[in-house]
Amino acid sequence: MAAKGGIETKIEPGLIARAIRGVRYAFTGQADWFGPGQPLNPSAPEVIEGRQYDLPISVNSFNSTKTEGITFQQLRNFADACDLVRLLIETRKDQVCGLSWVIKAKDGTSKPNRLIGKAAPKSDKRIDDLTAFFRKPDKDRCWSDWLRMVLEDMFVLDAPSIYIQRTNGGAVYALRPIDGSTIKRIIDTHGWTPAPPDPAYQQILKGTIALNYTTEELIYRPRNPRTNRIYGFGHVEQIIVTAKLLLSRQASNLEYYETGNLPEGWITVAEGWTPQQLKEYQDILDAQLSGNLAERRKARAAPAGSKWQPVKEPALKNDYDEWLARIACFAFSYPPTPFIKQMNRSTSDKAKESADEEGVQPITRWIKELLDDIIQTRMGFPDLEFTFEDKEAQDPLERAQIDQIYVDSGVLEPNEVREEMGLDPLPEPEESEPVLTTLDAPVGNAPQPAANAPAPNAKVPPKAQKVAKMAPPDGTHQHADTNAETAAETKLADELRAAFELTSESVAEQVAQAESRGNAVLDAQALADQVDLTPIAEAEKQLVESIQASAQGGAQSALTELSIGDADLTKLVNTRAVDWAKRRAADLIKSDGTGGELIDATRNLIRSTIEQAAQEGWSARTLSNELQDTYAFSRDRAMTIARTELAMAYSNGAMQGYIASGVVKGKKWILDPDPCPVCRANAAQGEIPLLQAFQGGVMTSPQHPRCRCTVAPIVED
Repeated sequence: MAAKGGIETKIEPGLIARAIRGVRYAFTGQADWFGPGQPLNPSAPEVIEGRQYDLPISVNSFNSTKTEGITFQQLRNFADACDLVRLLIETRKDQVCGLSWVIKAKDGTSKPNRLIGKAAPKSDKRIDDLTAFFRKPDKDRCWSDWLRMVLEDMFVLDAPSIYIQRTNGGAVYALRPIDGSTIKRIIDTHGWTPAPPDPAYQQILKGTIALNYTTEELIYRPRNPRTNRIYGFGHVEQIIVTAKLLLSRQASNLEYYETGNLPEGWITVAEGWTPQQLKEYQDILDAQLSGNLAERRKARAAPAGSKWQPVKEPALKNDYDEWLARIACFAFSYPPTPFIKQMNRSTSDKAKESADEEGVQPITRWIKELLDDIIQTRMGFPDLEFTFEDKEAQDPLERAQIDQIYVDSGVLEPNEVREEMGLDPLPEPEESEPVLTTLDAPVGNAPQPAANAPAPNAKVPPKAQKVAKMAPPDGTHQHADTNAETAAETKLADELRAAFELTSESVAEQVAQAESRGNAVLDAQALADQVDLTPIAEAEKQLVESIQASAQGGAQSALTELSIGDADLTKLVNTRAVDWAKRRAADLIKSDGTGGELIDATRNLIRSTIEQAAQEGWSARTLSNELQDTYAFSRDRAMTIARTELAMAYSNGAMQGYIASGVVKGKKWILDPDPCPVCRANAAQGEIPLLQAFQGGVMTSPQHPRCRCTVAPIVED
């Protein structure tokens, strides 16, 4: 109504609406003519803003636990009755419970030491106390038993529940797993878990609400929560249809053997027999053969016209069973190899590696987050964390050799390896020189020892002498003339030199062919990649035999030096030495002959010569001649490779003996008469643990080509 001259005038109903539309059009430029219209105003109050989902009305009033889909009891029944599902659950529990774990500082100051499997040098009493606590989290069961209970409810129900029992002072006393199927979640108006002091969970016992728990009293941690459900969605529930099919087929096969009426075959008699005759004949057979296996194996006389007709057995397993097994295994990220037709070894190994990565790692991550929450939030140690140790397939020596390769190739620094091992960094040396590689450094560049080495020392038992010196590959403790060649070195060097000569002739011929095609200016990269180095690859057999013999010699010398004559230990050490030698030879020359350290280093040397030819304008003929005379195919290089590789094999074989002996606790670098700066830095370290790398990044001698330093084992009295 509007007043006009003292008289109230009624406003037209559409006037205000038109005014509003005009204002909206002025601001937005949009008209409502045949438009979508305006949305209806919400009817719910603002206090439920952020509600998680359209939750059931009065769900907190239900006097039961899981009301969504399959009940907890049904899930348990399927998990227990279906053999395949139960096997998958137990296997995953075995794998996770078999992993080692540590408590460490979040900043890494107490990193796990992979050499000794416990906390690194920096000690923290809190870590020791927590480690002791988690060895028996509920004060009753050990870690593996406790974890299996938690994982059972996680896999089957997705309702793992842990009651936090506290002392009178409020500290965490024990973590007690309770049956997740008895826990009912309480949710607030938003669909969220209520915060303390409001109850968040109720335990249903005997059909009644027995107890209320807050989130400070009970940890309820589904692994697979969803926004539209109150409870989790576990592994068993994800494959419930498959589990039903597996259970039905399992029951069907059981009935076939227990209550089936299909015999092994029929006896067809002559025509004209009466029912009475058939019955009498059947009674005779039953009386003679039922329950008598010996009589069944004897030949029998039968009436004329009788004929045996075996019954074809039904297929109790087919492709459909394998398909069901694949689905179940996929749900648990486990390879179906044991339940399907044979596959090749390579495919099987890849499937297992993939399953470990996709199956075990997410579970361990979930466990870590659960226990980190307990340690940091419930127990009050925000700077500590729980972690599983890496599962390393290599033995300590193999791991050390991998580290050495990383250091030599520049991927890691020695101190980075030491940090990963939980050791303090090494001090910077006063002077250092680049470490030469075994294969591509000329003899003149390698530090050469003097010729006046001390005479051999007599061997003594380890208890009479604390430091025993590792012998070099010629069988003595030190060369009388360190530049002299041993028979083994000479033999291997001759084989390599012969291969080098054949290769140089082949390379020269290939360069000549390039010249005949008019390639006066040669591309260094292309030619080096194309040259055929097959003669070098054909020396693989001799290389393997020589390195293997040297490694075995080092292993035997180590055991003899330590006065160990145990036959089983000797066999073990020999096996490990041979395995190392095979791996090393494979690194030098790949089995297909296309690469490896020796092949690649030779290509690099050829490439450098071709690059020089391109820069200086050599003809292809000049380049061919120079290649045959280059260091890449020289006897000096062959001898450098032979001497260094045999020394390396001998030293690593000895290390295998020291590790297996169990009496060697450390080692010490023994210098040759004219050492290089890197070797001097190794010796300056003094006695170090047996499985610790020297400052030069190597586990044992040699440090560089033609290095004659040795490593002495330290034996405790």
